[in-house]
Amino acid sequence: MKKSSIVLAVTAALALAYPAASYLSGMRLETKLTQTSDAATMFPTFKVVKQNYQRGLFSSVQESTYEFSLPNSDKIVPMSLAEDEPAENNQEMKQDQGAEQMPHLASNVITKPLQFTIINRIQHGPIPGIFGVGAGKVDTEIVLPEEARTEIKKIFGDKKFLNIRTILNYSGGGTIYADSPAVTSIIGTAQDKLNWKGIKLEASFDEGYNKFNYVVQTDGAQIEATDAKANTIIHNVQIGKIKLSGDSQRVYPKSFMFLGNVTFSIDSVNYSNSAKADSGFSLKNLLVASDSKIKNDLIDMSVKMGIDQIQANKKDIGAFHYDYSLKRLHAPSLHKFSEMLMKANQSPKGPEQVLALQKSFKELGMEILKHDPILSLDRLSLTGKNGEIKGSADVKIVNFQPEDLENPMMLIPKLESKGQINIAEALVQELIENTQTDPNARSMAMSMFNMQLANLETQGYVKRDGKNLQSQLLWSKGKLSVNGKPYPPTAVAEDSGAPGTQAK
Repeated sequence: MKKSSIVLAVTAALALAYPAASYLSGMRLETKLTQTSDAATMFPTFKVVKQNYQRGLFSSVQESTYEFSLPNSDKIVPMSLAEDEPAENNQEMKQDQGAEQMPHLASNVITKPLQFTIINRIQHGPIPGIFGVGAGKVDTEIVLPEEARTEIKKIFGDKKFLNIRTILNYSGGGTIYADSPAVTSIIGTAQDKLNWKGIKLEASFDEGYNKFNYVVQTDGAQIEATDAKANTIIHNVQIGKIKLSGDSQRVYPKSFMFLGNVTFSIDSVNYSNSAKADSGFSLKNLLVASDSKIKNDLIDMSVKMGIDQIQANKKDIGAFHYDYSLKRLHAPSLHKFSEMLMKANQSPKGPEQVLALQKSFKELGMEILKHDPILSLDRLSLTGKNGEIKGSADVKIVNFQPEDLENPMMLIPKLESKGQINIAEALVQELIENTQTDPNARSMAMSMFNMQLANLETQGYVKRDGKNLQSQLLWSKGKLSVNGKPYPPTAVAEDSGAPGTQAK
């Protein structure tokens, strides 16, 4: 057989096979895109009103209308009215009258259900829209109500405010790409100037939506608030690059509990007021990072928050850090608790259902406390050029018994906490200097600090280590001690049996 004949045969085979492959891809995509989400049962206030799917040979169009509403919004009664009415009338109004009996308040009380439409234009694989190899390419358009579109157009003009594209793999997963354009616009009644630098998102997911990886980032924004009469800029807010990234994995099948890593950062935030000299503030390198993992059905979670540089009124304050962790959280109980809490919001509950929920929550609380969870303040600090103010502590319940939950006051003696505080005296003086601009106020604040410090040193509640001040705190068996001494001081006299002395 001649080579030309072979080429023609192969080309003809591909020409016949591709439509079949595209049709099969279209069928599979329709099944995936129209399947009922588990979220529908957990979030009944968010529902599909209408759905239409038109499948073609090489492409399809899916149009879905969604509705979001507050639960029982037609029964909402203003707090002031509920308090003024007698109890029996109040209950009757809640059940029978509703918003229609108070039209003058309805516009402020009732939130109408929000409807919006999502249109997916789908290109079938194996080569969707000459984009590469994949099960399909989906371009998504969000159609909002007229009022929302009007407000968005004031900012974005004729630009499309959001672009969304999804590439679906044959494995069942895919990647979402979304972006919103940069714009310079006039906003608000004061005609403030907005310089929005756009935003981008990329998120990948697996077939069962059990694993996610995502990155959201923007170059920031600037808002200039003007004085209309003087036509000058008064307030200026500048926000630097923002980035959110993370990966998460579902803990249990069909669970809404995910664990993983999340990092959120902002390069800088600056505010200035031209009407006031030496005013405003500046923050650099803001960071929030969380890490959660599970082992033997127990979850450990840590959160770290920090700001590398804080400046107020053009004076350096220092760096701030706040880190805490939760350890030994019983994952099966937390999973059940979250499911029950979501289902409890689906519809009003009578007294019997409420009591049953309370009983179930108590049982789950017992199971969580049985595993000795620990709450730790790993770091709370402010660091300046003259030193650091730093504190840390942990809290746990020792020797917990299920019957303790019958009387929560029984838990107080079983709470145990250890902590410490370290303070650089020079940094306190620096903070007073930087925050008190009035000389008299500065002198008074310094005098009060020195007086309180001398009193605490005399009683032994503060110890010196060079230029640093230190205190060790312990809460045990319902009592607080500082540096091994009972606090408050009257507790010393009580423990020694001194007559006529009472703790305040």
